Amino acid sequence: MSEPLSGLDTSALSPGTLAVLLDFDGTLVSIADRPGGVILKQHTAESLTRLEAKLGGAVAIVSGRPIDEIDRIFAPRRFAVAGIHGLERRDSDGRRHEAPYDRGSLDRIARALEAAVGEEPGLLLERKPGSVALHYRRRPELAERCREAAACAAEGHEDAQVLAGKMVVEVKLGRRTKADAVRDFMAEAPFAGRRPLYAGDDVTDEDAFRAVAGLGGISIKIGCEDTAARYCVAGTAEFLDWLDTLSETLAGSRDSMEGRQAP
Repeated sequence: MSEPLSGLDTSALSPGTLAVLLDFDGTLVSIADRPGGVILKQHTAESLTRLEAKLGGAVAIVSGRPIDEIDRIFAPRRFAVAGIHGLERRDSDGRRHEAPYDRGSLDRIARALEAAVGEEPGLLLERKPGSVALHYRRRPELAERCREAAACAAEGHEDAQVLAGKMVVEVKLGRRTKADAVRDFMAEAPFAGRRPLYAGDDVTDEDAFRAVAGLGGISIKIGCEDTAARYCVAGTAEFLDWLDTLSETLAGSRDSMEGRQAP
């Protein structure tokens, strides 16, 4: 059972030994009816930029969105980022890493979903590199039908995974997860050798929570539903307030990046 985030002693965290990895939707922004409707507050972007500087670059976004979409939302800022639940990743040096997938299979999956629910008002079919997401936030009563449609569309595709999220179900090709992205970041500079802190709000973050636990890190669930995360916080607004406080605490730490590099 997770503990309230207020119980985490941030004074014990050091900017020289901490790495921060964050989900996007539901974590850094409130979830919107449609993917294009999210609003990133300027204060949040600035806070994340300051945190990245204090941690020597050891900040990454780990999202179900494509990398290019995250870049567009944060422009002109660019962070290390993993997209499509780990299918694609850009490291701190700007190198892109993309898992291969069968485009023909993805086309067939998309057509199957369109045939099953494409004419239903209020549903949104979102095509991404390597996955197709079916959003039903405006028609929550169709949740079961959407899940069944996704399961049927994935049949016969050996590499397909069905991911259930908050008012969305997604068929993704490839076996990579957010946990794989977290482990990849933590194996390379500037993340290597640090203690990871990961925050997320959805079912697709659970693998990452478990990966972070295996690395001796800190896991935070936004929303206090049943979770593998060690800590939980009520909602996005509360988490963003906590993140601001963390940044201030790190700024006052004697173990700053400058202090660690001084002779």
